[in-house]
Amino acid sequence: MSGFELIEGAQAPIKAWTRGVPVEHAAENQLRNVASLPFIHSHIAVMPDVHFGRGPTVGSVIPTKGAIIPVPGPVAASVRSWRLLHRLTGRTPEQLEVTADPSFDPEGGSSRD
Repeated sequence: MSGFELIEGAQAPIKAWTRGVPVEHAAENQLRNVASLPFIHSHIAVMPDVHFGRGPTVGSVIPTKGAIIPVPGPVAASVRSWRLLHRLTGRTPEQLEVTADPSFDPEGGSSRD
């Protein structure tokens, strides 16, 4: 599938399906920070509704290998996603067991800094 633009400056490719749509500078920086993590698998995908978020960038897909991004995170960014998650699993967000590096900050930096 093509039709994407690459956002440069990160370890993993960031493929953005945003032609003709302005992307906030803060959102691009968030995407670069996340794409620099060692457990990103393949590439980050960015949808036209992308914007800076509290946590991961809203409108992005972040595939991982050997890691789970904690909830709330990309899934929690949308109430609709929570409803779908509940419908598919029968669990509330509080019932989901996740593992993550608590020092990870998608906006840059680390609690270890």
